[in-house]
Amino acid sequence: MVASAEDHEMAQHEGGDSDWETDSGDEIEEDQASKCLFSEDMLPSVTAALEHDATHFGFDFHRYVKQAKLDEYGVIKCVNYIRAAVKLGNDPRSDLAAALSTPEKPWDDEEYLFPVLQNDSLLCHEYDTSGEPPQQAVPASSGLSKAVPETSTELEQLKQENAALRAALQQACLADMAPEVADEIQGGGGLEALGDMDLDGRGNAHTNGGTSTSGTQPPQMSVRAVGGRPRSVRDARMERADESYFDSYGHFDIHRTMISDKVRTDAYQQALESNPSLMKGAAVLDVGCGTGILSMFAARGGAAQVTAVEGSERMAEHARSIVAENRLDSASGGPITVVASRMEDVDSLPVPQVDVIVSEWMGYALFFESMLDSVIHARDRWLKPGGAMLPDLASIHIAGAGPGAVDLDFWNDVYGFSYRPVRDLLLEASLKDAHVAPVHPCHVLTAPCCLRSFDLATMSAADTEFSTEFVLEAASSATVAAAECHALVLWFDTEFSARFCREQPLVLSTSPQAQPTHWAQTVLALRHPVTLSATAVQEKGGGEGSAASLRGRVSFGRSDKHRCLDISLECQAFSAQGAPVGPPQTQLYSIKTAGS
Repeated sequence: MVASAEDHEMAQHEGGDSDWETDSGDEIEEDQASKCLFSEDMLPSVTAALEHDATHFGFDFHRYVKQAKLDEYGVIKCVNYIRAAVKLGNDPRSDLAAALSTPEKPWDDEEYLFPVLQNDSLLCHEYDTSGEPPQQAVPASSGLSKAVPETSTELEQLKQENAALRAALQQACLADMAPEVADEIQGGGGLEALGDMDLDGRGNAHTNGGTSTSGTQPPQMSVRAVGGRPRSVRDARMERADESYFDSYGHFDIHRTMISDKVRTDAYQQALESNPSLMKGAAVLDVGCGTGILSMFAARGGAAQVTAVEGSERMAEHARSIVAENRLDSASGGPITVVASRMEDVDSLPVPQVDVIVSEWMGYALFFESMLDSVIHARDRWLKPGGAMLPDLASIHIAGAGPGAVDLDFWNDVYGFSYRPVRDLLLEASLKDAHVAPVHPCHVLTAPCCLRSFDLATMSAADTEFSTEFVLEAASSATVAAAECHALVLWFDTEFSARFCREQPLVLSTSPQAQPTHWAQTVLALRHPVTLSATAVQEKGGGEGSAASLRGRVSFGRSDKHRCLDISLECQAFSAQGAPVGPPQTQLYSIKTAGS
């Protein structure tokens, strides 16, 4: 997959602290030509550029620094945030104004620590962050050069700037480290305490034993053990992510949402209660049992023994109470035993092997949250040969959709006013993060294409990362000759097939054409809408600029952020004769967990 911002950050600084110190030959002069924040205009100096911003764009950056109470770190990130937004064709001023009244800032992401514009003189300018009136900059006409500090005061200012940048780097590094390593660094004198420890491109810690080992992969460093088990830095980061993930399932709201999803819950109930040849006398393992609803279906379906494993200790306790309330616990003579543990940490079950594994592991776009890894681990460790997986088949599908799928038309006309700036901001956001929302069948413009199918009985965790091609043709319509495709829509189907569910096989579909579920659909907005013409398909013709098909490639990959999902899209419209129509499009979308 495409390298993450975290990879980019670490690659920027493989050279060590010297990257943050200014070489005398590369220093930026105060009166050097400077680029305007909001346009391509070049001004003769930093002062002139900032005055140009205030005069022509109504944005006084010196004043904003005071209003937003920015420190040196905040100034650097804010400048880079503005540069990044303008580079993408956006106007960030409305977001900048809104940021004055909210604790979360749009430049909080650590990616804005690094320059968008190389040798950006605005990053080296001295801004007043003390709350006092800003000092007057030295006029360009004075002939004074800032390339070399001429006074001890200027030298001290440069040292302070360098220290601020180094502190920013330290915070960026510490944010992704295990608590034990972060404590050691903070308690040992900052970045120098890293000593011989090296951070690789994904934030893992290694040690070179005090000597350079060119051409040799350094061994991975272990940090202090928790519960007697050594952890790598990456392990510790994943554990923190898992703690947050399981904590999110320790509250009833999310379980009510899932249980209230009648399509989802009915499918599992039928599979577990209407297939006696599978369930009668079976030993069942429920991976991620939540409140225990699937385990109780299994018990009611005739299972002799059910082990319900739940990673949230809080919810496992509630599951025990619910199971006991319904007299299905072992103390009441029932078949259910609730285990509070991550599936990967379970050392023993009441039985050596199980006949059936059931789990509702599916996330948005099927693989978001990476819970399937735990199910596959359970299958390989505990399922007897020929045992059943419920569900046992899954598939991912894609189709083209109209503007209603991205739901931005509201902003075109608000009581007679155009809110296009808002619409453009929301569209830009949807080009970064995949949008999960229900798509009405009337907005689907093409026949679906199956991207990939999976057999849960045999697949590996690595199979969740894949790349596949697709072709979408305009659907024939008696009333619409051509329509604009504004997005691609993803959904999944899972199947309880006749292989294991002989009496009652069934399919759980999250298609726009099926009954709605809490998974809804995953929408990938297109930067450039594509006009698809059914006439072009049928008559090898079509209007000028219309296309007969949209062809491309979709790739699924694990995000560098644990349990998150990256989806990349490459697509191009084509005429019926096979000629390209319009520009090719490439975009990377993410589906993220809260706080990632």
